[in-house]
Amino acid sequence: MAKPRPPKKVAKLRSQRTSLPKCHIVLDGWRPDLASWLWTHPRAIPLRNSFIRLAQELAKLVDQPESVQLVIAVNLADAVQARENNPDYNVQRGSGTVGARTMPVGDGIDVVVDGNKLIKMASNGMPIPDPAGVNLMHRTLVHEAQHVIMRQRRSGFEIYGRDEIDGWIAVHMFDIAAKMCDEYRAEFNAIGLTSSSLPQTSDILDVLNSLGTQLTAVEASYQASRNVDALLTQVLKVCGHCWTALAYWAAQWRYAETLPDLPEEVAELALWQRYFGDTWAAFAQAFARVPIDLTTTPSELRTAALDLAKVLDTALETVGFEYDDGPNRAFYIRRFDFPGEAD
Repeated sequence: MAKPRPPKKVAKLRSQRTSLPKCHIVLDGWRPDLASWLWTHPRAIPLRNSFIRLAQELAKLVDQPESVQLVIAVNLADAVQARENNPDYNVQRGSGTVGARTMPVGDGIDVVVDGNKLIKMASNGMPIPDPAGVNLMHRTLVHEAQHVIMRQRRSGFEIYGRDEIDGWIAVHMFDIAAKMCDEYRAEFNAIGLTSSSLPQTSDILDVLNSLGTQLTAVEASYQASRNVDALLTQVLKVCGHCWTALAYWAAQWRYAETLPDLPEEVAELALWQRYFGDTWAAFAQAFARVPIDLTTTPSELRTAALDLAKVLDTALETVGFEYDDGPNRAFYIRRFDFPGEAD
């Protein structure tokens, strides 16, 4: 008969196993043979370990790791669409693309990431970790973990109180403002756990260039179709992407204690002047009032989002659009000059 392990050693092993927080890893859209290869083949160990380390890092950051899944998707858009039944979701965001999305699923939370950013092919055709992509994903997961924490503490996007907002268009403007608040809070706290440089002027210019190019296309599409609802939807979508980027920049400026001042090189950009005009002071004041605590109450968040939504109304007019949210809902184009990359 084999000798039993000493009880002390068993307890120690159990302690090691239970002390390490764990998030489940889900492979979304992977072929079954590739998934099996990843989890079982010796040659897959480097890639497998890179995924495990990402999950462990996420687990250490959140309050309840057992209810969180790290979803490594072959197609990020498909994975998100399947989870929220939204066939229109895509990963394009102005001049860039989405690398991750945190979303409630059932009683848990899925952090869906683009697996393509984590993998490269070796010279022998073997999938291996992409060090640059994995390092960038570590930073991305720190940001996404803040969204997880907000949801686990019931202080995230779902509790801002959109049901209390009157007006069909006003609700959409409020949603954009609430998203900006959440991204601002997440980024500010993520910077405190990692590091961040100030926004690059070239990156800001890329976003503004893309805004102009997309608005030109939206306006041209409207002139051909005369579909006001489509115009409204697309304008708010395109402007919302730009304003969400602004929330990231504002968080970085606030952390560096430069808020409310705007960097001179940004203020002098012709496209900044065109699309933000003199709205920055109001934006800076609204951002300064956004609570950065991840346990902020719904009433405080609603107040912050309402303040920001008021600024967005003015910002929308600066871009060149107005709306009437009364019984005869209307949406107007007030300017037709949308300079961007094509100019």
